[in-house]
Amino acid sequence: MAASGSLAQTLGITKEGVPDVLDMAEEKISYDPNYVCPVVRTNFEDERNILKRDSDGDGIVDLWDDCVDSTPGAMVDDFGCEAKEPEPSAADFTLDDAQIIDSFKVNIEFTSNSTDVLPEYENNLQDVIDALNANPNSGVIIHGHASLDGDAAYNQRLSERRAKAVASLLMTKADIAPRRITAVGYGESRPLVNEESEAANARNRRIEAAIIQLPSNE
Repeated sequence: MAASGSLAQTLGITKEGVPDVLDMAEEKISYDPNYVCPVVRTNFEDERNILKRDSDGDGIVDLWDDCVDSTPGAMVDDFGCEAKEPEPSAADFTLDDAQIIDSFKVNIEFTSNSTDVLPEYENNLQDVIDALNANPNSGVIIHGHASLDGDAAYNQRLSERRAKAVASLLMTKADIAPRRITAVGYGESRPLVNEESEAANARNRRIEAAIIQLPSNE
């Protein structure tokens, strides 16, 4: 079919009453821009514009808002629907800014350079567990400390790892929600005794637990 069309054009053969394609190609065609792809002027700053409209003022434009009537001032998710307030976490606090309601020295001894909690020390967390169970709105900061002998950077890392080991044991042994537990290592920065004697090292090398009050979402 395509070949016969080309041959007809070459020979100048056309159907009667049908304009020649080549003649049509030479004619100029005028288009009225008001009818062909009309342009609509839009004020992008106009609140009525769908790209700007935010009916409930939650920061999510109506075009992408699945909940266009959320409560004023409420926290919303990426889809404009009211999001649940995150539960308070012990990790949001430090010993310096938390409301400490009780403190315990956890009697756990570690072998040299180890972070493993030996089985005979696992029951020494019971006081901490009881305190947490007595107050559902409480949390705990497990903080590890090192003696002043040895490399300070190494002692810092070791105290952090030991604190995390105790915190992990607390989660698994007592089924305490992870958000209520945090661990931090202070290395050599908070010694009980500012000495490097054997007795001082034994006192400074320790794990402590601070029971803190967590805010309530109610």
